[in-house]
Amino acid sequence: MSGNPSESSQKELRSRRLRIVGLIIVVAVYIAALIVVPRSRLAFGAVSLQAMTALNLTLILVMQFVLGRNVIKLYVERRRQKPGSQFSTRVVVTYIGMALIPTVLLFIVATSLIRTAVDTWFSTETEQIVRRAREVSDLAQEDQARELQRAARLIADEISEGRIGTLESESWDLLRVDFLEPRSEQLALDAIVAYDGTNLLLEPVFDEDGPHADVFRRLPTLPTTRALAEEESQGGGQTFAPLPENHPLYVPRAQIVGALEGQPFRLSNEIGDGARLLRAGEPIFDPVDRDVTTGVVVVGRIVTDALIAEVGAIENLYDSFMSGLAEKDPILSNYQLTFLLMTLLIVFSALWVGMYLARGVTVPIQKLAEGTRAVAAGDLSYQVEVDAQDELGTLVESFNQMTRDLRAGQENLRQSRDRLQATNTELDERRRYMEAMLANIGTGVISLNAEGEISTFNRAAARMLAMDASEAIGHRFENVLSNEAFADLSSLMERAKTRRAPLEDELSLDVNGSRLTVAAHCSILRDNAGAYIGTVVVLDDLTELITAQKTAAWREVARRIAHEIRNPLTPIQLSAQRIARRYRRAAGAEGQYDVIEEGTRTILQEVDTLKGLVSEFSRYARMPTVSLVPANLQEIVENGLLACASMHEGIAVERDFSPHIPIIDADPDQLKRAFTNLFDNAVEAMEGEGTLRVSTSYDSDLQTVRIEVADTGPGIEPEDKDRLFLPYFSRKHGGTGLGLAIVHQIVADHSGYVRVSDNQPRGTVISIELPC
Repeated sequence: MSGNPSESSQKELRSRRLRIVGLIIVVAVYIAALIVVPRSRLAFGAVSLQAMTALNLTLILVMQFVLGRNVIKLYVERRRQKPGSQFSTRVVVTYIGMALIPTVLLFIVATSLIRTAVDTWFSTETEQIVRRAREVSDLAQEDQARELQRAARLIADEISEGRIGTLESESWDLLRVDFLEPRSEQLALDAIVAYDGTNLLLEPVFDEDGPHADVFRRLPTLPTTRALAEEESQGGGQTFAPLPENHPLYVPRAQIVGALEGQPFRLSNEIGDGARLLRAGEPIFDPVDRDVTTGVVVVGRIVTDALIAEVGAIENLYDSFMSGLAEKDPILSNYQLTFLLMTLLIVFSALWVGMYLARGVTVPIQKLAEGTRAVAAGDLSYQVEVDAQDELGTLVESFNQMTRDLRAGQENLRQSRDRLQATNTELDERRRYMEAMLANIGTGVISLNAEGEISTFNRAAARMLAMDASEAIGHRFENVLSNEAFADLSSLMERAKTRRAPLEDELSLDVNGSRLTVAAHCSILRDNAGAYIGTVVVLDDLTELITAQKTAAWREVARRIAHEIRNPLTPIQLSAQRIARRYRRAAGAEGQYDVIEEGTRTILQEVDTLKGLVSEFSRYARMPTVSLVPANLQEIVENGLLACASMHEGIAVERDFSPHIPIIDADPDQLKRAFTNLFDNAVEAMEGEGTLRVSTSYDSDLQTVRIEVADTGPGIEPEDKDRLFLPYFSRKHGGTGLGLAIVHQIVADHSGYVRVSDNQPRGTVISIELPC
């Protein structure tokens, strides 16, 4: 899993900035430590004790920061329960414990040893030894200085007693050759310089052939002694040029002046190649007056390299010892800081090794945990990318292979699921189609499983049997059809289930007071192996068919009766009219004519009555063909109510029209005639007083509209309900029995149904269902 290149560059830039800031902080801490740590003259090689101590303090602070940061990081990860944090903590604690115990012991022992060593280095005995060595060195140098001082005193006294050594005397050759040179050799002196007052009495006396002649010899540019003597003889006096300041035998004028005042002096200076020149100066007193000085004699001796080295070593040793003694505590603190730094370095090494080893385990584990969560969340494309070569590498590779296999399996499952969904969708579509077909067909379907429980109960069956499908499904058919009205149907289903054979029969069922004629067909269901798995019962409602057959038969009867009656009526009418005319002409007597007139009139009236009856039969036999047009059902019902000529003031009309009734295809005139007949029959049944309730409703599932006309009259006897819509059946006095037959015919011509039921608490309900 690779990140965005821009994010990687930003992380690298932030890391670089943090490193720069860290370096600046370390330098600042080092500078602060240099300011805080006291200055020291001691040094370890080229590094001073102050710089070493400041560096140790800085490194210790850095190590403490790094250790603290890593420890706090481990603690925070453990508190947050980060995967692998507990293992990392155990590994780091184990490594630190293993390294810390011996390291602390080593630190304590080393600190004790260095303390003992420092105490030994700067002990009282060592201090006394160094002091005595210094004293011995000082005594040796003092002895040489005193010996040189005595030699200078001796030569000064001899010069004073011999009255030589002044510029006025002419004995300077005697002084050099006969006195100073022998004394120089005798007293092992390397050089002698004589002054008359503050002026050089003669050139320095030294061995011209000695090893140090080049040291004491003047530069070639200086005037020679003989030249100066000649110049003196010509000018009346003898003078010598003073020694230059860079000459080894040069004595400052202040020293000469002090010696002339009676103060001897000693001088010591290096002359190169590790040699040192020791000099001593003594005043030369006047031979007459010892309180008066006439000059100064200075003697010199060059000390050998070995002696100088020993003396220098002793002096350096003493100075180093005294400096170390003054810096004893800082030295001890520096060593302790160094040991502490080494201890922290070992602890840090143990921490780093522990974290490195733990990271080698926890990082793959964390990656695996992240991968596990990703896989659990459904991301099967996750691949663990971690550098692991051992058993963890094998585990990581196994995990990646597992995710690849799972992804391939998921793809196969997805394809199988898609195929299964397609199959289920097809099956579901078929099931919905079957359910819709079963729900919308007019044939009732009831299916039983092998145990006799109802598994299918469609709407047509629920409508025929006046039952709720939800109360029937899942129950045994014997319990559902336990009513005595369904005894024949239950018996037929039981025989079919017991015999495992198909059966059929025509049954007459009494449903809510209405006689229902159905054709029941029982079929046996078997699986592919031929085992019995249930029974299917198909119910065909034959009530309308039988009614239609009866209606058709009655219409044929009406047509034939009308034909047979109409044939003799016309001759009878014509004959009666002829008789009346003939007798009216022939009879003169008015009385006889009246009898004949009354008889023929009676005959004609009855013939008209028979013609009206024949016309009614003819209209019923030849109902006009319906002309379907889009129509508003509620307007048709309202027009029927308005056209009802029998409406009485004592009749209350209640309207309950649904606002969801759609426009239907119907013949408005025919439906108006049907509704008018229904309203007239209802009003006549209530005998001028009662409530006529007209309601409409819409069934969106069946796509049908329902019109109910309910009255509060005496109702209809149960035995009359089956014949109510048959022609010529009427319980009214003077009724033809064709009104409800015409209503039934009109509804049937609209592909609808008309049913009769009892109104509660009294009266009759005529229900009409028309398709939309």
